[in-house]
Amino acid sequence: MDILDPSPRLPMTDGERLAMTVCGAVFLALFVIGFAQDWTPRKWGLLFMIVAWVPLLVIHELGHAFAAWSVGWRVSEIVIGYGREWKSFYWGETRVRLKVVPIEGYVLPSPGDLNGPRRKNAWVYFGGPGAEIVVVLMLWWISGGQLFEPSDEIRMIALQGVAASAGLGLFYTLIPLPLGGNVTDGLGMLMSSNLSDDDFQDRLAYPVWHEARRRLIIEESVEAQQLLVDGLKQHPGDDRLRAMQAVAKAQLGDFDAAESLLKSAALAGGSPILDMARAWIFLMQEEVGLGSYSLQAARNAASRAPHDPVVLCIFGWALLEASQPREAYQYLMVAYKQAQMPEEEGMCLALLKVAAENAVPSGANPCIPADAESRFDGALKRLPLGKVFAEQVARL
Repeated sequence: MDILDPSPRLPMTDGERLAMTVCGAVFLALFVIGFAQDWTPRKWGLLFMIVAWVPLLVIHELGHAFAAWSVGWRVSEIVIGYGREWKSFYWGETRVRLKVVPIEGYVLPSPGDLNGPRRKNAWVYFGGPGAEIVVVLMLWWISGGQLFEPSDEIRMIALQGVAASAGLGLFYTLIPLPLGGNVTDGLGMLMSSNLSDDDFQDRLAYPVWHEARRRLIIEESVEAQQLLVDGLKQHPGDDRLRAMQAVAKAQLGDFDAAESLLKSAALAGGSPILDMARAWIFLMQEEVGLGSYSLQAARNAASRAPHDPVVLCIFGWALLEASQPREAYQYLMVAYKQAQMPEEEGMCLALLKVAAENAVPSGANPCIPADAESRFDGALKRLPLGKVFAEQVARL
């Protein structure tokens, strides 16, 4: 990987947030002026398209969620928007996360069993576009079958604007395309038939593993331990759960139990998560002789799971302990770009601040902006942070 990142993700300063607010206000004013000039009733259609986008986004993601629930699957998260998270809450067992820019979203479903998983997986993917199809059909019914007829009536223009917004969303999501590490709903439906039994087997315990790891990042060790104990009763053969339980035991100070759990997980087959857990535990022990072991385990995990921000953070941490701050900064920045949860962002930023401080002891570093540390400081005040990572920052 190139040490120079041409497009780093950096938290915005107060000045940049103000500039974006002003630019947004100017753009809105210009839009209003342009909208008012040579006004015709049909111009309302564009406004109704824009206003309808967020409600339709919510309907789309709920379509996925209800499709999953209808076949007995679990939904770990419903996420609306991207960027910084401003609110989250639980709806039953599902965590709903709202982000500041509501123009995209996703859900995290997992099988309830292994009965017909491919058909059910395709159905869950179809749930979002299916909800938009239902919206368009309802609008057509409300319009009396005149939805696609030209009209200057505000009511009809509103229905057509909402329908156009739903149609655009439907067209975009049904095109079978890869999207970074994800896929559109259309491609997801097509790929469902090619998924292996192991793919679905791995996803059975995902809700437990996902929530437990989130809690371990901010060191809610007791809560994570209880989740994992209950999860292992349901999924006794899942080595990822044992690996995360080993991390929980280590956070609670029981390193012997942690080592025993790591060995049992290794006997079950191992995974990048196992290597990540091993490196995490070695790093928590803070023993000089374990440095090379933690670095090797973390490197193995990062090579096998290059899109997992927590794996990359643990690798960055190991590189810091090995006195390689520039390489650590590189991998931590990749992790920060991929981070989705506030807990992951806090972990990344704490270690990025340490890397930035240690990478430039003797002058400027071309891969690290001069104001990086102050940016990280400002963002860290708004993010959850575990004691270990808080202490990493406090030692600077």
